[in-house]
Amino acid sequence: MQSARRFLTFISGFALYTCAMVASKVITTVTLPRSWVLVSGRSDTMIAQAWKAGLLALPLLVLAAIWVNVTLRARQRSRKHVVAWVFGGLVTGWLVWLMYGFIVFGVQTTERTWPVASMLFSSHLPPLWGVLNTAGIFLGALIGLWTVPERVSSRQQRADAAAAASAAKAPAPSRGPRIPRLSNWRKPAAPSVEAASGKAREKALSQP
Repeated sequence: MQSARRFLTFISGFALYTCAMVASKVITTVTLPRSWVLVSGRSDTMIAQAWKAGLLALPLLVLAAIWVNVTLRARQRSRKHVVAWVFGGLVTGWLVWLMYGFIVFGVQTTERTWPVASMLFSSHLPPLWGVLNTAGIFLGALIGLWTVPERVSSRQQRADAAAAASAAKAPAPSRGPRIPRLSNWRKPAAPSVEAASGKAREKALSQP
């Protein structure tokens, strides 16, 4: 059962990366307002292309955060065991898409070449398929992991309740015999001179 959960979590991470890369190709068809893109005055500079790619990668960040959050909430009791499998699926998806990109790049370089900025930030060009898209997916996955609340398992809750009940039923520790203070030990008072003379007089009178 545990192995099946881990495998499903791995598939979830792989599916997340694949869906995000497919979505990135659809998002690039959306036309952004010109005032959002022209941060440097021109649209063909590397800064402008990186800025546009970053804006288009924001939906992928949100998608990855929600996806990972829902996946880990469903496996919250065994979250420590499935986190590595989620990110393992993400890394595997990234490697598969990277290998596919290099294959496509090797085939298409015989026909034409592209600028370096387009190869880095474009979602349609191999081999990276948009480096900011990949960064947005992994950053969103980390945010989704961070937003999952901590939850104590039911077994731990039962153990804590049993420990509290046993502590409440335990008898109070008995105290040892009380040792009087040294100040309470007082020497008996010495007989006074008058009492001694009175006793001597009584003794003399009582003798014949």
